Amino acid sequence: MIKKLNSLFVLLAGIVLLSSAGPVIKLCGEDPIKIAFYRLFFGFLFFLFFYLKDRHKRENVVLLNRTDLLVLLISGISLGLHFFLWIRAFTYTTVAGGVIPILIQPVLVSFLSILFYKEAMSKIMLIPLAITSIGIVIMGIGDFNTSTHLGVGDLYSSLGIVMICFYLVGVKRLIVKISPILLNIFLYIIAMCVLLIPILINNKGFLIGTTRDFLYILWLGGACSFLGYLAVNLSLIRFKAPEVSFAIVGEPILSIIWAWLFLGEIMSQNQLIGFIFGLIGFIIFILVLRHKYQQNNFKRVVQ
Repeated sequence: MIKKLNSLFVLLAGIVLLSSAGPVIKLCGEDPIKIAFYRLFFGFLFFLFFYLKDRHKRENVVLLNRTDLLVLLISGISLGLHFFLWIRAFTYTTVAGGVIPILIQPVLVSFLSILFYKEAMSKIMLIPLAITSIGIVIMGIGDFNTSTHLGVGDLYSSLGIVMICFYLVGVKRLIVKISPILLNIFLYIIAMCVLLIPILINNKGFLIGTTRDFLYILWLGGACSFLGYLAVNLSLIRFKAPEVSFAIVGEPILSIIWAWLFLGEIMSQNQLIGFIFGLIGFIIFILVLRHKYQQNNFKRVVQ
């Protein structure tokens, strides 16, 4: 059914689901490494269930070469490190502080895509990119100057975003060879193995303390990891990696709104200025992307 939906709608729906992750992580009282592991684990179970459910519809998997396998391994490791670093950031900082570095993502993914895929964004895309870059500078500097503790959280979050950029660029290569659900099964297995190491070394145990925390983590795995990232991966078939990455700028914008509504967290003045810049850049991007998508549809109809 999801294949019949408008690709842009799928992308936006994924962003809305992903945006709920920050506030939910903030509400969850479990250890960050366990939240990260079980978020992957529950997401993995959802992917595995739907893969086995539709096994009679499975297409033959394209054989991966050595480079593909290396990209798969690096992407899986990057995914595991992303979840650990990014979730740990919320131990030190607010939701706004944790999601601010996501605004770096479009710039880094654009660079990596140009480096690996020879992709380039159209000149008009530089306008929202520049606006959003100004926003991240304002918010980042303001948050770090407020408190060193918050700065440490920003650092963890920034490192986590670097990891998700490598994941996103890797998925761009693999998604044309492996179905999205099967690809995520492979990636989640690798990522879980990465997180399993510190859990075993530090003897953290695997029990989740409360029913409430269990439900929070289940939401992170089912709604955010499964539906959210599945939507993002599907959108990579239609859009370029830099375009998808820039659209994900909507995630921190919405996360800050959810944190204000449900946690009572209020942004600082610098964060508010950066938020406004980010929102303007995001809206311009969506309008440009929608216009481009409609033009491509029109050309296909004419032909």
